[in-house]
Amino acid sequence: MRWLLVLFVAAGLLACGEEDNSEPPADLVDFDATASAEKLWDVSIGGGTAQQYLKLYPLLLADRLIAADRDGYVMAVNAENGKVIWRTDLDVIISGGVGGTADYHVVATRDGEVIALNSTGEMVWRKKISSESLAPPGVDDDRVIVRGTDGSIVALAIKDGKQLWIYSRDVPALSLRGSSVPVMDQSRVYAGLDNGRLVALDIRDGHSVFDVAVATASGRSEIERLNDVDGD
Repeated sequence: MRWLLVLFVAAGLLACGEEDNSEPPADLVDFDATASAEKLWDVSIGGGTAQQYLKLYPLLLADRLIAADRDGYVMAVNAENGKVIWRTDLDVIISGGVGGTADYHVVATRDGEVIALNSTGEMVWRKKISSESLAPPGVDDDRVIVRGTDGSIVALAIKDGKQLWIYSRDVPALSLRGSSVPVMDQSRVYAGLDNGRLVALDIRDGHSVFDVAVATASGRSEIERLNDVDGD
């Protein structure tokens, strides 16, 4: 009887574990299509992200796009016909996609490095920062802005990678895997943080212009109180 009881309980737990209790998707809505898309070309970038939830966005320029895969390959592709212009193997694990301009293309790595390439795919500089970055770097004509997983926002000089300033905030005990992409304009850097806040920093020296809560955490458990801004 004892063994039968154990088997019965085990079978019940197995049945509970197999039950799908996820929220069902919303019903599709009928609509009249007003536009259609035509595929002009396609090209393989390389390896995928292996369920790492990485934002390996390509950089779209006027005549080409620059893309990277997780295994360290960066390539330039002709935007008109998909022809590969150049391909570079950095021999690193890339965790943040490509940011940049026509002259500089910048990626971030799992080991906390920021690497800049020129328009022909040659490495210009590499700089060690305090942590991994899961978002593509923000880039303008003068600087590179990198969002670290340790709560840091770092500004580097675009020509040589010299650190210009760093802004740091504490990271909550529990957060989602991911980071918002820094948004830049002529005077400020905007970034969503792991604690549910949005900050605006002076682009020249990194001091805080404003710091506001996007949402207020609530609930009993750490999971219920998750309040992480990962949207761009």
